[in-house]
Amino acid sequence: MSAARQIRFWLIGAIVFFLALFVLKSVLLPFVLGMAIAYFFDPVCDRLENLGWSRTLATSAVTAVFILLLILLLVVVLPAVIGQLIELMNQMPTYLESLRGWVNAWVARMRLETDPVFIEKIRESLSGSAGQIASWAAVVAFYLLRDWDYLVEKIDSWLPRQHAPTIRELASQIDTMLAGWVRGVAMVCVILAVFYCVGLSLVGHQPPLPVGILAGSLSFIPVLGAAVGF
Repeated sequence: MSAARQIRFWLIGAIVFFLALFVLKSVLLPFVLGMAIAYFFDPVCDRLENLGWSRTLATSAVTAVFILLLILLLVVVLPAVIGQLIELMNQMPTYLESLRGWVNAWVARMRLETDPVFIEKIRESLSGSAGQIASWAAVVAFYLLRDWDYLVEKIDSWLPRQHAPTIRELASQIDTMLAGWVRGVAMVCVILAVFYCVGLSLVGHQPPLPVGILAGSLSFIPVLGAAVGF
């Protein structure tokens, strides 16, 4: 009976969880993004707390730095990447001259169907959507970062007492492995993206940013980043 009750409990919980995902799918992205940001920046806040900062002050400082970096990305980097990406699309017939069959026909059709007004609308739409999602994510991340330890304690209080030590140990191992993997992959992607962008700029390839960023971002999949960049 105990096993049957546990199976029923987890089955009902899974159904409720997926129903909630389905109902809230249109507004879920900022909260998921904010939760991810809070998860990755929580160790920074913990270290600032160990230095004597209050949790609110540490959260405010981390969120402020994140927002400044985000503004820099949206104002400086994103428009440049979008502009160079459009330039790259316009140069595709030259790069793909050996495949001038169906590839050149498709690119030519795309160029005819996309006028400058349409391109500007795409740029404004991307910038506006990214800014709105980022602002919501920053707000969610701030409150989650501030109350992260309380949330963890609350979730810990819900654990079945007889299995709590095992669940804590498994969660700790998952956290350590996931955080280490993400930090390593992120460092590799950033280093390769900078390397590709600088290298392409030095050899005179135009535009360097979209190719370098795309190749670097896909480097977490072995060979794919270099292959796509090539």
